[in-house]
Amino acid sequence: MPYRVLIADDYHAMREWLCNKLREEFEVVAAFDGGAAALEGVRAFDPDAVVLDLAMRPINGLDVVRSLRQSQNCPGIILITGYTEAGLREAVLAAGAHGFVVKSDLNRDLIPAVRTAIASRNGRTEELSQNGRGRKGSLPMNADPHT
Repeated sequence: MPYRVLIADDYHAMREWLCNKLREEFEVVAAFDGGAAALEGVRAFDPDAVVLDLAMRPINGLDVVRSLRQSQNCPGIILITGYTEAGLREAVLAAGAHGFVVKSDLNRDLIPAVRTAIASRNGRTEELSQNGRGRKGSLPMNADPHT
């Protein structure tokens, strides 16, 4: 079974692009427009990885990272942003994200970052194989991504 990924971005076109890109290698279980919905979605879908926009409101991606890191079964977490300020990557990783990708680099860096986050979550240091497969189990058929 492919690894399962949940997406949260408050911009509809970006959510749609992320879904299409990630479906190249993963099963996208849901896509949400905010941090609170993403937290609920993680509890409902138990994804292997979560891709979060940093600048969502009222609960931003960094707040979601901090909340997820307190959970018992934390997924691999990738934070994405259009911001490129010095020190931002370090702050995101210090908060507990497994990866950070600037939106201008998503096409090249997103899938490798998700693979690495899943491997880190599973206690491995190497990137997963390129086919994005390896999780046992499946998603209920009625789970419908919000795209």
